Amino acid sequence: MPGTFVGLSAVAPGGDPDASPFNHSPYATFDDAVLADGAALYAELAISRLAALSRAS
Repeated sequence: MPGTFVGLSAVAPGGDPDASPFNHSPYATFDDAVLADGAALYAELAISRLAALSRAS
């Protein structure tokens, strides 16, 4: 089944993504400011996919 993976970084401002704890670590900290960007990204992906499916049928 075709698919994709999207990684949305939520490293705190000024943090080093390469040195930050993994998302599932108890030491991870997140910048919630990325939530709106992530929601917009997923909405656009859904809209684009629905448009493509509509054109194909």
